[in-house]
Amino acid sequence: MKRLSVLILVISVLVFNSCGGGGYYGIQERSKKTQSLKKYKKVRIGWLKLKTGLWKVYKYNSKGHWKGYLKKLNTELQGYAKKELSGKVVTGAKSKSDKSKGKGLYIKFSKVKPGPKFVDGRDFLYLTVHFIDGKSKKQLYKVSLKVMADGWGVELSFTQAVFYLSKFIEKEVNGKKHNLMTK
Repeated sequence: MKRLSVLILVISVLVFNSCGGGGYYGIQERSKKTQSLKKYKKVRIGWLKLKTGLWKVYKYNSKGHWKGYLKKLNTELQGYAKKELSGKVVTGAKSKSDKSKGKGLYIKFSKVKPGPKFVDGRDFLYLTVHFIDGKSKKQLYKVSLKVMADGWGVELSFTQAVFYLSKFIEKEVNGKKHNLMTK
């Protein structure tokens, strides 16, 4: 019964969000855009790096189990991005050492840090998103974000955060207006 309640809540949040619900991320700082990202037909999603030492903080059984979860989380982010960027060829990094290759737009993440209350599953994921031209390797611009993570438990909170992060990426790449968080 508890699992059913959690599933209903998750589905409700996803439906609410897809219907244009409230903002789920806030832009803290943005560098000047040098060009529109709409022209890119190929998009490569970088690796969302979280410190491997966090496995103890989040009470994982081992460092290996935490690394496995991080791989799953990055796969989820890439899957969400593929859905959000339909009509574009979207690929993703296979590991944290997998760098940008070839032409297209490369989206890199840095300064990834969960907020101090993330252990309780109710906080923000802070990060900087870099938009880089794959051919020239020049950064087009960057955005510092805080992404809501308000799930029940650590894994649901991270999953929710990468879902909202994919929404941000979709708006940036397609040049759409953001529905920003006000709190």
